[in-house]
Amino acid sequence: MDAYSYETSYDGSSASPEGDTEVKDLQVTFTPQLWLQRRTWVLNQLRKEKSTSVIDLGCGEGSLLAVLVEPATCFPDPNPKSTNRLYTDKSLDIYATHIVGLDIDPIDLATAVAATVPDSIDGTDLLPWERPRPRWVDLTVDIWRGGLEMMNGNPDDGWFGQKEWDAIVSTEVVEHLPHDILPYFFPVTLGIYRPKVLLLTTPNYNFNQRFVPPDRSHLDREKGYPDPTGVTDRVFRHADHKREWREEEWGDWCRAGATEWGYSVELGSLGVADEPDPWERESIIGKASLTAMFHRMSDDGDGEIRRRRERALEDARLRSSQADETTAHRLVAQHAHVAHPSAGKPQSRESILAELREVLRDGGELGLNEGKALVEEVWMRDKVATACGGLVDALFDAIDNAPTPSAQDTNEWVLIRDTEDTYLWREPMWSWRILWRGFVKTTPPSTPATSVYYEEMSDWDPTPYEEEVLEEEENPSSDTLASESTEEFRENREDWRWGWGGASDTSPEDNFEWGAGDANNGGWGGASPSWGSPIVLAE
Repeated sequence: MDAYSYETSYDGSSASPEGDTEVKDLQVTFTPQLWLQRRTWVLNQLRKEKSTSVIDLGCGEGSLLAVLVEPATCFPDPNPKSTNRLYTDKSLDIYATHIVGLDIDPIDLATAVAATVPDSIDGTDLLPWERPRPRWVDLTVDIWRGGLEMMNGNPDDGWFGQKEWDAIVSTEVVEHLPHDILPYFFPVTLGIYRPKVLLLTTPNYNFNQRFVPPDRSHLDREKGYPDPTGVTDRVFRHADHKREWREEEWGDWCRAGATEWGYSVELGSLGVADEPDPWERESIIGKASLTAMFHRMSDDGDGEIRRRRERALEDARLRSSQADETTAHRLVAQHAHVAHPSAGKPQSRESILAELREVLRDGGELGLNEGKALVEEVWMRDKVATACGGLVDALFDAIDNAPTPSAQDTNEWVLIRDTEDTYLWREPMWSWRILWRGFVKTTPPSTPATSVYYEEMSDWDPTPYEEEVLEEEENPSSDTLASESTEEFRENREDWRWGWGGASDTSPEDNFEWGAGDANNGGWGGASPSWGSPIVLAE
């Protein structure tokens, strides 16, 4: 169960709104799960910024990295400034070319290494949605062990092997940093590495009130964890937290770092409980997690920022020279994900149409769609995608320019824009249906449900079907566009969303019983098991 819960009872001095004198198990749940909301926020920012190089500081078991290594659905738009009907600024794809994970926990890093290893199976005997998807851009993955306070690289050769980074991500990490390490966070991330974007999240201390009645302003010492540093009298959510900030404290810390290093910062929050608070404290308590997005305002900064950076470099060199076995940076693994040989190299129009007929023909993988299929359905058949070199443009071009059969007066292929509400969330390229007029529907024999093949029926009259098609082209409707297979696809579309950064996850639900924390956590970013897990810190 994705729930934070806190169980308490008290002597009747504060009754519940219903008049009960005992309140037990104040449970708070989140939909989507809180870790998924955090990760979705991160991925949305990376998409918006079109980030291709990303460092995950406190990567833990590599849950974010495992999403970033998934191939994009298609080759990058060759002309991003065009008004092409197929592309949009709201692309769901992230075209990562270099990603880095850094953590101090060797056990978690072993999982991160396994989670980012290239696929080694060919998928020949798998169902289409189970096969490894073609990759359209080369990707390098580096997994490092070491302390984030240490410097990796130098100004001449770059940082982590690259001169400049699009983004650094560090989610649910800073609250775990010891007090002698936290002061180095901004000097290293913003002062030395200077990414275009820095993305941070941390727990909101004020939200802890949500788990207790009003007469108990926060968690008590039996159910929570007293500040282990002794700096405050606060009781935290996790045994390894060194701090939990209120929203205003978080804002002050972030704004100070941004100002010092020439960045702007956008502050936010996420995580609204499913259950209404019996005491209606939502506007006071706020949301469960705090966010911050830093944007670099200039490449070099002013003179004072340059001088600060030089001092930060000197300090980091000294620290790095004194690093021990745990904090010194060491490359644990490097993976090379190689793009498909066809990437960016479409075949001829005739070859593309031949592959299209193959998946739509009687007995083909999409042979039950009555000659119609969503572009997305067709694209998930790798033969079509690779014939197009990953370019959806090439598929549309082949259909638009298909020759008209000599014996017919109309085109063999038609593209129909899908106006059904269910599909409006898609990118424009996926909101089209392909209609194959040359398709001949025949009577199926009695066969198992998992293997249906049609018999040829030479006397079938396609005229009524073509009349329906012509009417559909002029007045497409949800009724004429829907089909049984489309319904099945809609129900299972999460299983098809490989490489979008939003692929469905098989992660166990993160179960925050007070004192339990996240399962199997360790190091900075230990996450609940599996790829889609939250990036949180651990004991």
